[in-house]
Amino acid sequence: MTTDQASNPADYAVGYGKPPKAGQFAKGKSGNPRGRPRAKPKLTLSRAVEEPTADIILQEAYRKVKVRIGDKQVEMTTMEAIARTVAIAAMKGDRHAQRAMTAAVQKAESDKAATQVKHFESVVDYKKSWEAPFARADAAGIPRPDPVPHPDDYIIDVRNGVVRLEGPLTDEEKVEWDKGLRLRDSWQKRINELTREMKSEPGNKGLRETRLQIQGKFDALTETMPKRYQKTLKNRLWDD
Repeated sequence: MTTDQASNPADYAVGYGKPPKAGQFAKGKSGNPRGRPRAKPKLTLSRAVEEPTADIILQEAYRKVKVRIGDKQVEMTTMEAIARTVAIAAMKGDRHAQRAMTAAVQKAESDKAATQVKHFESVVDYKKSWEAPFARADAAGIPRPDPVPHPDDYIIDVRNGVVRLEGPLTDEEKVEWDKGLRLRDSWQKRINELTREMKSEPGNKGLRETRLQIQGKFDALTETMPKRYQKTLKNRLWDD
């Protein structure tokens, strides 16, 4: 309301867009102090229903189901059951099943071979990438880096074009791996101590039994390790 309207209320006609003075907002104060309400998010049900996620599809594909084979019920995944059904139909002469099965096998073999070649090449490149850092460390007389996975843990089978990893793949695995190595080394240290003790007490059967038990633990742990990590037990006591 303007100054003129306030001083001459009789001249101010109340109507649309002209509320009475008592209903007007105070000067300098917002008529909507909370602001405009946020629009509520809308869920498009059609997309949620018509476009299942990859996780749901994979969950169903690998869900365990029971299939009767002869007189027995065998548990297998949905995909295994489907593949078996198609294979049986193909063997019975179903041409559509035969073509589908042949095409699926050929694609699976091709994809597997391509993945194998790619993995082989990546491992070869990975091993080569560490040659220079190792050489610099050797030249400087300092310990070599200890990456995870370690390039020396990758064993390359050139004849068959495949590789295998004989060591930890992640930092978490290396923590457990190192625990095993430290445990084995502690057993070697204890064997050395028992060897000295037995020289002082050659007739002590308890020391002998303890030594043989530790040797057995050492051997069992070492046998589970790849060749690069294996060690020969020193001061071995032969149980003769």
